[in-house]
Amino acid sequence: MRIKKVLFISTIIIFFFTGCKKEDYISFQELSVSMHYDEQKQLALIFSSEELRALDYTYQSSDEYIASVSDSGLVSGVSIGTVVITATSSDGKYKTSCTVVIEPKSKLYREPYMGWGETKATVKANETRILISESAIRIKYKGEHDYMYGVFYDFSEEDTLSIYNFVQMGVPSIVTDNIMTFCKERYRYIDSSYVFVSGQDNTLCYTFQHRTKNIYCHLYFFEYNYGVVVLYSALPTEKWSRKMKLDKLAIYK
Repeated sequence: MRIKKVLFISTIIIFFFTGCKKEDYISFQELSVSMHYDEQKQLALIFSSEELRALDYTYQSSDEYIASVSDSGLVSGVSIGTVVITATSSDGKYKTSCTVVIEPKSKLYREPYMGWGETKATVKANETRILISESAIRIKYKGEHDYMYGVFYDFSEEDTLSIYNFVQMGVPSIVTDNIMTFCKERYRYIDSSYVFVSGQDNTLCYTFQHRTKNIYCHLYFFEYNYGVVVLYSALPTEKWSRKMKLDKLAIYK
């Protein structure tokens, strides 16, 4: 009886070591990485066996407007945000993922609410800055930094947010050194041109486009007292020289 018991236990032990195989897996060496919009990062895979290492793998980004990935797992930042990079084996049996965060280099200000066509009440409900002044066609908020003159929203006679709003800033070094980076890491650069604005000489304007939304960003560098202005619009041609008269823009310092 004792011999039978020993044989039974021996059989169980042999089965355990020969019949149970450790589960195969693949994984990214880093499950979460951070980078900037103009940087690249090579992702590396680790494998539970040499057989898995020998397989081919494809890489995919959950949002290529934020970060793209090459066939070799090289990630390129595009704009601020968070994406998931997935690696899948050629036979489709093995998959792993890595979270990639594209962090901002510049945080000059919070972008204004851009709900074109929304009512004044809706805009005010979505804007957390301090309200400074309000009229039938314009509301102005205090900037969250001293170098900001204000955040402006203009409305039509029907009390709906017009197709543009803007942020006005002074020209301290923190603005001039970071404003282009601020725009580039959030929007896609389109072009630059000189535009005529009342009371100004030729004004340099850079135009950017949101990668997924119907939003355009026009960055103006004024030579005189208007400083730097960032105008957001719903149309690519909605530049300041066409739709606004700067001589009617009040400057509040």
